[in-house]
Amino acid sequence: MKNKILNTIDELGIRFVRILWCDNANIIRGKAVHWKTLPDYLKHGVGISAAQQALPVMYDVPVPGSGLGP
Repeated sequence: MKNKILNTIDELGIRFVRILWCDNANIIRGKAVHWKTLPDYLKHGVGISAAQQALPVMYDVPVPGSGLGP
């Protein structure tokens, strides 16, 4: 299945794949990865900064005093 997905992405000329998730504030967040790195992400998952867990709804900065940073 993984090879079929990677082959299709290559054949279509897709360069970047967008990874989406819903954070603790119920906000949709995203990250773009180059398609050639997908085998590693499919095997190990896509990592995000620990500070992503401290982003409030209104700002893209960690909450002061959260103890989390990039």
